[in-house]
Amino acid sequence: MESDTNGLVASIATGDGPQSYEFNEGPDGRSVSVHAPDGTGRNLRMVWRASNVARTLNHQACDTWGTTNGPIAQQGVALRIAEAGGSVVRALCVMKNIWNGGNWIFNAIGFRNGSFEVLGTVDLAEAFDPGGMIPSLPWRMCARVQETSLEWKVWPTARAQPSWGDPMFGTTVTLASKWVYRGRPGFYLGHLEMGDDATFDDESATSLQAATRELNDCI
Repeated sequence: MESDTNGLVASIATGDGPQSYEFNEGPDGRSVSVHAPDGTGRNLRMVWRASNVARTLNHQACDTWGTTNGPIAQQGVALRIAEAGGSVVRALCVMKNIWNGGNWIFNAIGFRNGSFEVLGTVDLAEAFDPGGMIPSLPWRMCARVQETSLEWKVWPTARAQPSWGDPMFGTTVTLASKWVYRGRPGFYLGHLEMGDDATFDDESATSLQAATRELNDCI
């Protein structure tokens, strides 16, 4: 199901059951709350974006992951979103790992017509599992795509924003040609269970032809 209410367009990357997540955009246009209604399967994965964001080859997206009561909620960002009829045709998504509770691992996944493949992964245990204590939310993620380069960084907001290229907080992967195309930047969420909620704040999606400050900073 595709939703374009409240200025958002949401699409299913992988479906599970008859329901999709419910999205409620905040009045500032930079925050979103997501709810999994009855009938939602735990393997549902969705992306969303602003309805007026342009298709570009090179862009970035950032969001802050706020409170959630979903024990396996998988937050992230989405790049090069291409959708049709409420479903993702192609998208590049970077998200927190949930397998075996390894939340200090972050993965890049390419979704294509209901299937997906792993494009890259990074273990950030030094920042996200120091001494076996995973820091509490909120966390913030920024990811950007430039031609064949997909780069991301993620950090607990209690820490200072890291620089691009800091291996303690992120990595870069090189994309195959099939993942180089014009799409739209946005955001990702998967694996909410029925009744679960998740919140996202300070969302931004920016073309990399924008001002220098927007290229170098995810504020």
